[in-house]
Amino acid sequence: MPAKNRKESFALILSHLRQGIEKASEAWENISEAIQNPRMKEELEVRVVLSRKVLDTLDHCLKLVVLIEDLCRELAELQNATDRQLFILAKTTDLICLRIAEYKTLFASADMCGYDDVAVLLESCLVDMLAFVKQNIVETELAAKRVGEQLLMEPTNP
Repeated sequence: MPAKNRKESFALILSHLRQGIEKASEAWENISEAIQNPRMKEELEVRVVLSRKVLDTLDHCLKLVVLIEDLCRELAELQNATDRQLFILAKTTDLICLRIAEYKTLFASADMCGYDDVAVLLESCLVDMLAFVKQNIVETELAAKRVGEQLLMEPTNP
């Protein structure tokens, strides 16, 4: 399918890159299983881990591209500036809650699987995220208050 614009070209290239890395990761994993030399096996396993990390990052990039396009389309449909501000506040809150839930789920899963070190790392990521969220709650509340004040000042249509 040919790309119609830069954004489609970007998404297509990103998708192809992801597919190539996924195939390479599978190849490294298969080769690693067949290798007897412990040092070589460890090097290949590191490549697999790094490939998976890159895949996770690329997956996140693809999700963001789709999310941004959806949000821009929805935002463009809103004519009123106050409505746009409320929409942005609501979507921001949704995304933050989703991310926190993902961290909590991963933390619990790692803990249940016995991956104590991983659970500690995920918990530290969650703590950092919560500190960031706490700092931004005040800003969000102030923005919501300003939007509310703007709504009160707008003339109402009978």
